[in-house]
Amino acid sequence: MARWEPSWQQHLQDFLPGVDLSLDYVPGWDTETALGALLTEQWSKDTERGFTQYGPHRADLRIRAGNVPASEVLSRGQRKLALFALKLSQLSLLEGLGQRCILMVDDLASELDAEARSRLLGYLAKSPSQVFVTAIDAEAVALPLREANQEYKLFHVEHGNIQEG
Repeated sequence: MARWEPSWQQHLQDFLPGVDLSLDYVPGWDTETALGALLTEQWSKDTERGFTQYGPHRADLRIRAGNVPASEVLSRGQRKLALFALKLSQLSLLEGLGQRCILMVDDLASELDAEARSRLLGYLAKSPSQVFVTAIDAEAVALPLREANQEYKLFHVEHGNIQEG
């Protein structure tokens, strides 16, 4: 989290300048109790239920604006950009560690205005990762890429058939 937070804040300012948000990590158990002791204590209940109730698999990230969840003050488009900042900061950290990544973005254009789409696509175009983007309106994605002189391939999928173009 110590490495992730500054990267996220930088990406956040790239996509939502002036918006002040924080990222909180919730570990998935009361850290006052050692995880091993808690798992031992809960063993019989967990085996009865068929799943482990506490542990890192229950961890969560919470985005906040001051003392309230960001979802209460941000528009849907702003929430989407905050999540893009989160994912792209994660991607940057992985790339910095030498990881090769593939990024898949579903319906990029929805809830984003032309300026936000253009900014986001410009960032994705510079990424060394392979990027796949889906869109209902192909021009909403293709136009900013053409205007930025970026290479891309467009595919149309209909009823399971894929056509280039």
